Amino acid sequence: MHGLLKLVAITCLISGCQTPQATSATSSPPNESLVYEQGPCFGFCPVYRFEVQRDGQYVYIGERHTQQTGRHQGVLMAEQTAKLFSLYQSIQALSLPERIDSAHCELYATDHSYLRLSYQRENASWSLHHDLGCHEFDKREALLELEQQIQRVLPINRWVNPVDQ
Repeated sequence: MHGLLKLVAITCLISGCQTPQATSATSSPPNESLVYEQGPCFGFCPVYRFEVQRDGQYVYIGERHTQQTGRHQGVLMAEQTAKLFSLYQSIQALSLPERIDSAHCELYATDHSYLRLSYQRENASWSLHHDLGCHEFDKREALLELEQQIQRVLPINRWVNPVDQ
C-alpha cells in the first residue's frame, strides 16, 4: 500500500496534477455580421435590407417597391461571403465620416435614397450612412465602386427589382 501511494505521488508530480482540458476539434467562427440597407426616396425606390452572417447565412427584408416583401432567408456561397466581408473592410479603410449627407458634400440633391452599410464583430462595429443625393465628396468614386461590387455579390436581383441609382 505504501508503494502504491509513492507511485501515485510520483505520477502526480510528473504530470503536474493537472486534469486534461476539453478541446474543441473545430473552433467556431467569430460572431460577425454585416448589413446592407437601402432606404426610401421621394418616389418608388426599393426599400430593403440584407443582414449577412460570417457563415454566409443571410436575412433579406423587403419593405416596399421590391419583387418580394417580408422576411426571407438564404445562404451565400463561401466565395461570396468572403468577398462581401473583404469589400466591407475596404470601405472601412476609406476612413469616411459616419454620415455622408448634405453636411459632407459640395453638390447635394434632395429626395434621393440612402444606403446604410454596417459591420459588427464581438467588440467592434462601424456604420456608414450614404445619402445618394450627395454627389461631390472626398473618395466618392471609390465608395461608389465598392457599393456597386457589393450589389453584384448580394442576391439583389432575386429579391429586388434592379434599379438605376
